[in-house]
Amino acid sequence: NLMNDPVRIFFEGTRSHLWFLIGLLCALLISGFLLALNQTILLVMVSVGLYLVGVLAKSYADTPLGIDLGFNTRFGPFFSTLLFVTGYLLSGRRPEQRWAKFGLVIFVIGCVMHFSEIYFLWKRYGTWPEHDYVIGTYFMGLGVALAALSNHPLLRSRSLGKIGEMTLGVYVVHFSVVLLLIGGLIGSIFGFEGF
Repeated sequence: NLMNDPVRIFFEGTRSHLWFLIGLLCALLISGFLLALNQTILLVMVSVGLYLVGVLAKSYADTPLGIDLGFNTRFGPFFSTLLFVTGYLLSGRRPEQRWAKFGLVIFVIGCVMHFSEIYFLWKRYGTWPEHDYVIGTYFMGLGVALAALSNHPLLRSRSLGKIGEMTLGVYVVHFSVVLLLIGGLIGSIFGFEGF
C-alpha cells in the first residue's frame, strides 16, 4: 500500500516503529537547507510552525482549530524538526550544572501543560486521552534534555553511559523482538498466529 503512495512513505516510512528515523531525516534535510542559507531564525519559525500544524492535525483535530491532513503527523517533519532544531541550538551553548534545576522546572511545567491539555481535550471534545504530542510535550522533552546535558553529579552513571551507546540499535530492532517474543507468546496462549 505504501508503494502506491510515495508521499506517505516519506511521512510514515515502512514500519510504524521507525517513524523516528523518517522524522530525523526530514528534520535534517529542512535544517541543513535553511542553515546552509544562513537562515537560523527562519528555521526556528518553520520548526515551531510545523510543530503547531502537527498538533492541530493530531491531538487537536477534534477542536474548532483542528485540521485534517489525511495522514498521521507524528511521522515526518512535524514534531521532529522542532526537537532537532532545539538540540542544534543547545549544542552551541556550553552546558552548566544549573541546567539540571532549570531543566527540572521546565519538565514539571511541561508535565502540567501536557496532562492538562490531554484532560481538557478529553473532557471538552471527547478526544480519547492517548496522544503522541501536545504543546506541553515539547517542554517536557526540553526539560529532560537540559537536565541531561547539565552533567550534574547526581546524573552521572558509567553503566547508563555504556547503555547509551546502544540506543539507536536497540530502538531499531525492538519492534522485531516485540513481534517475535511477545507476539509469539500471546499467540500461543490464545491460539492465533502473529500479532
